[in-house]
Amino acid sequence: MTALFVHIVGRDLDTDLDRLNKLVARSIAVVGRTGGEILHTALHSGGLEVFAVFGLPGKKHADNARRAIIAALRLSNELDEPDLGLSAGISTGESFCGALGTIHRADYTVVGTAVNMASRLASVAAGRILVDQATAKETAGQIAFSGPWTLAVPGMRGGVVAFAPIAETVATIDTKSPFFSTGPPNSRHSTPMWSARAEDRPG
Repeated sequence: MTALFVHIVGRDLDTDLDRLNKLVARSIAVVGRTGGEILHTALHSGGLEVFAVFGLPGKKHADNARRAIIAALRLSNELDEPDLGLSAGISTGESFCGALGTIHRADYTVVGTAVNMASRLASVAAGRILVDQATAKETAGQIAFSGPWTLAVPGMRGGVVAFAPIAETVATIDTKSPFFSTGPPNSRHSTPMWSARAEDRPG
């Protein structure tokens, strides 16, 4: 399973309910088109936090990590208002899903190492989309990255190796899939600095 945390910040965003709702609707649409599921949205540090997962029972794909990265890239590209900024963290690994609560009130949620790592990467992303080493390995040859960097992440002992996805590569395009278009990547993410080809896989 792959977890995705997105933080969107903007001028007076925490007090503009109409704008927040539009951003939530846009996030739901982008994540849904790429095969994921949004489990949680909330105000976070003056902006919007979105928690999405790829690979829930009944919605598993062989390329969950790729789909999460593409969702983050495309959501970033769709933020066309100049005061809006996006930071995101993506992590892949074992997680557990199910109902959390009582018979009177329960929420469907996902917990585990991947969820914790994605949340922590988002907290230090500072305007970037950051993925962990496991996600970079799973998308080798499909996504172009910059990095790697070893980052100090709160709550994690030692440094965490992270990469920043720049663009889908040609290998990513799946003309048979309803989730992906065959158009060129947005120019904001069109110049690969590091490509996770098989021979370049981290670790």
